[in-house]
Amino acid sequence: MTNPSLHVYTTTLDYILSNRDIAAAIKPANITRYDKPGVKRPFKQDIAPADLPDLIFQQTGFVPNRRSQCERVEQYDFQATITTNEWDLKHANIAHVLVDWLYGGNDSGRLCGLDWGENRGFFKCEVLPMQIANHMPTNRNLSGFVYAVYFNIQLSAFVGGQ
Repeated sequence: MTNPSLHVYTTTLDYILSNRDIAAAIKPANITRYDKPGVKRPFKQDIAPADLPDLIFQQTGFVPNRRSQCERVEQYDFQATITTNEWDLKHANIAHVLVDWLYGGNDSGRLCGLDWGENRGFFKCEVLPMQIANHMPTNRNLSGFVYAVYFNIQLSAFVGGQ
């Protein structure tokens, strides 16, 4: 049996990392993803400046039956946390690139062309207000800006069958 949450998670993160600027800015070792075996802790316990920027990608929720006017829509909620050591906002633009990439994928149809799993098709991507913080004890006592980009992927659950 296919796990839809796992499939949507992997598809979404792979789409994010297909952005040339994001992929160039974050080393693969500094990406925490939960679709690969071997993740023992949800976050790195220690981090050094060479580990920045750092990306933690989490699925934070799922609503199985959110109805639109004429179809059933599944909503998958995500948080992409990006840690930088930049104190100047003009140098910490990865989160803005991510938001633009999500909006652009929604508007251009790129997200429609992805494989979202059996009997699922892309409905829309909704980007929520981004949060910015600095010096968070829960973020390994790092100083600098921490961006939390919240968004959801909404899929039509009736494409190709019922």
